[in-house]
Amino acid sequence: MQIPFNFISNTVEPQATSMFNFFKPKPKHTKIIRARQMTANELIIRLEAALDSRLNITIQCNVSFYTENVYQLSGYLTMSENGQLLLHSDNLKVTTIVWPKSIRHITFND
Repeated sequence: MQIPFNFISNTVEPQATSMFNFFKPKPKHTKIIRARQMTANELIIRLEAALDSRLNITIQCNVSFYTENVYQLSGYLTMSENGQLLLHSDNLKVTTIVWPKSIRHITFND
């Protein structure tokens, strides 16, 4: 492949530059801004409200106890017969088990 080069101005043509940008690595996920860690009382109150009214919420969870990485899930919350918290996503039609120990922040979307 020959790169278009302008010998007068000693620059690479714009279409070649855009072609090189195409091969640059891109981040896989958008960066999530960490919300403040809520207290246990705040989390319990918001969990009860979300379970009672089936409001659309966003939950931010810690990936592990040893890192500051977080992930974010959105949907409405229910509880299974076993007592597990289930988050049902509206747009993806996916149900996710939420571990209460990992919850960092709860936001109501409605």
